[in-house]
Parts: sequence; structure tokens; C-alpha cells
Amino acid sequence: MATNPSKKQVPRTAEEANAFMEAAIEAGDFELAKEYNEQVDLLKNFHEELHLAGTVHSYFENKQALSNNMGANYVAYKKQIEEGKKKSDMFFQTEFQYLKEKQEAELDALLDKWDATRNTASEHAEAEYNQMMTTARLIAQQKKFDEAINIRNLAGQKLKSRSKQRIKELDAQFRKQCDLLLQRQQQEINALAGRRLAESRLFDALAEAAESEALDVFLVNNASAVIGIANRFRPDSFIPKSLSMQTVRSRPSAPKQTKKMNAEKTYLKRMDNVDKTLSTPLRNAPGKKATSKFSPTREVMSKSENEINDSLSLTRSQLSSGISSKY
Repeated sequence: MATNPSKKQVPRTAEEANAFMEAAIEAGDFELAKEYNEQVDLLKNFHEELHLAGTVHSYFENKQALSNNMGANYVAYKKQIEEGKKKSDMFFQTEFQYLKEKQEAELDALLDKWDATRNTASEHAEAEYNQMMTTARLIAQQKKFDEAINIRNLAGQKLKSRSKQRIKELDAQFRKQCDLLLQRQQQEINALAGRRLAESRLFDALAEAAESEALDVFLVNNASAVIGIANRFRPDSFIPKSLSMQTVRSRPSAPKQTKKMNAEKTYLKRMDNVDKTLSTPLRNAPGKKATSKFSPTREVMSKSENEINDSLSLTRSQLSSGISSKY
């Protein structure tokens, strides 16, 4: 690259700094060549860190997408559970209506049989009474009135006693049958109610587990994303501890729609605090409430851009200040 060594050059890349150094050597300005040589390493470090920022930024973008998917999965699980619960309610309502109609038909049939049996018993008693009365009339026609009176009285007594006793026996039998039928029908209702309660509890348990299931899916996908993003680092580069912590201790971000930022701006907002903040375990043990001691997003985003710039060890302005301050 052709350069003018008499004019100060501000390199923007390590390649430019190296070219300026060669030009300075050719011009005999070894002091300037030395400074350009220092800039080569600085720019290499800067661009390596900038590449690192882009790599980590792409991971966080992917993590946000996974978090949004987790929210969608949770909503989908809940919707499936609600639909299943509605279908279950309809099924058991239909089953109960069918059982109710069946039991009413069974009871009606037994009561009809009871009535028919009572009527049959009464008819038999009356037939016997009529037969004895026919005999009494024949005897009376033979002028045997006393004997006819006895037969008539005996027929009346038998009609009254036998009919009453037979009806009593039949009533006892059918009452027992009704009690057994009602007892069985109650057991059928209890069994149906028990199945309904068990299925309702199952849906409640599924609803409670839906969020955990969505979280499990997120953790598996997030661990895969961490492995994938780590493979993008050069073999000799330093992988932030924060990324390895994300594999098993991460929790999903709040689902949101945010404006995308370029990698360099994200670098300014995240990289200075990435190990300091994200190396702290993010996911609390189940059953424990989150504490307010740790909130990396709030910690980073609460700083102004100037404060963030001041905290960085290397910025583009600092790269050029070494040369511009002397010339």
C-alpha cells in the first residue's frame, strides 16, 4: 500500500498499522514505525474482542428467541390442557346423563315388576275366593245353609289373610331388591365421580407442570445453543466463563420484542461486565424466591453510555490517541 510517511496516518486495522509501519521504516522514521508496531497488537486485540462481542451477542439474541419460544410453548401447553379438560367435562357429562337414564329405566322396570307381581298375587287370592264362593252357592242350593255359611266365611278369611300375607312377603322381597339396586346404582355414580375427580386432578397437575416442561425444553435447547456458540470461538481464544455458566444455570429471558443493535454497540453495553455479572448462577433452586442482589441486565443497562465507555479498557478513540497526542 502506498503511503506518505511525512503525514501522520491513523490505522483502523492491524493490516493498515503494519503497512504504515513498513512505510515508516522505508522513510527512516523508526520512532513512528515503533509506534505503529505497538498499534498492530492493540488493533489485533481490539478486533478480536469485537469479534468476541459479536459472538456473544449472537448467543444472547438466540437465547432471547429461545425464551420467546418457551413462552409460546407454555401457552400452547396450557391451551392443549384447557381443550383436553373441556373434552373431559363433556365426556363425563354425557356419561352421567347416560348412567342416569339407565338407572331410572332399571328402577322403573323393577317397580313395574313389583306392581305386576302384587296384582298377580291378588288375582290368585280372588280366584281362590271365587272358587270357594261357587262351592258355597252350590251347597246353599241343596238347602245346606249352615255349611254354605261356613264355606263363605272361610273364603273371606282366606282372601283377607292369604292376600295380606302374600302381599307382605312380596313387598319385603321387592323392597330388598330396590335397596340392592339403589346401592349398586350409587356405587356406579361414585365410580364415575371418582374417575372424574382423578382426571380433573390430572389436568390440574399437567397445568402446574406445563411451565416446568417448557422450562426443561428451554434448558435443553439453551445448552445446545451454548455448545454451538462456543464452537465459533477460535481454538486459542478465551471463552468467557459466563457462557459455560449459561449451559446449566441459565434462566430464560422475559419474552419481548426489542430493536436489534449492532455487535459493536452491544459490545459496549455487555462485554465489560459479562464475566463479573453472568458468572453468578442465574437460576435459583426450585422453591426459592429470586433475590434482588443480582440482576445483570439492570446493572448493565442502568449505566449511561458514557460510564460504559469510560469503563472499557480499549476503545477506538484510545487506539488513535497514542499517535494524535504526539503529532
